[in-house]
Amino acid sequence: MGTRARGRYTLRGWAGSDWVDFGASIGSVWGAFLTTLFFTIWAVVRHVPIPPEVYSIPIGFGLFAIAWIFDSIAHRSVYKNQIDRDELVIHNFMVYGSGFPLFISFILAYWWPGFMLPFILAFLFLKTMYSLHDEFGFHWPRFRSGRSDFVEMTAHCIQFGSNVAYDVGFLYLIYWNHYAVVKALFQ
Repeated sequence: MGTRARGRYTLRGWAGSDWVDFGASIGSVWGAFLTTLFFTIWAVVRHVPIPPEVYSIPIGFGLFAIAWIFDSIAHRSVYKNQIDRDELVIHNFMVYGSGFPLFISFILAYWWPGFMLPFILAFLFLKTMYSLHDEFGFHWPRFRSGRSDFVEMTAHCIQFGSNVAYDVGFLYLIYWNHYAVVKALFQ
């Protein structure tokens, strides 16, 4: 095994496109997290009974959002020259081809749960497969060869686990709780 990568997690020296991409990705992830946190706090304040499984949504999003900051900085500083086109394509598929459409499907399931179920299952499958391919096709080999560090691998483990947490929370909220928590907020 090679010498472990020791780079600087820094915001310095970024190109303008790095800042735009970083701002858009951080903004969208933190926007989703803060939205779910807002509705959870609102439900607690209004004394709406919340099943424990539903708390996994803001908790999962929060963990993901924190890990996403470290991973985003790492990809634009420490590992910028190690990420090839194939890995960027997988990242884009994970985010834009499955992650965001899944989140939109979760929202649309409020009105059309039966209609959205096949989309939710398809996007969940795609997101999971893309994530596994990203981890075992790119990140784990880079870590094993010493071209990555503990921070990046920890961020990726947290991102994967938190994805599972909030996906399960959303599935529970939609298909077992029938959005009762959300409906109670607007009564």
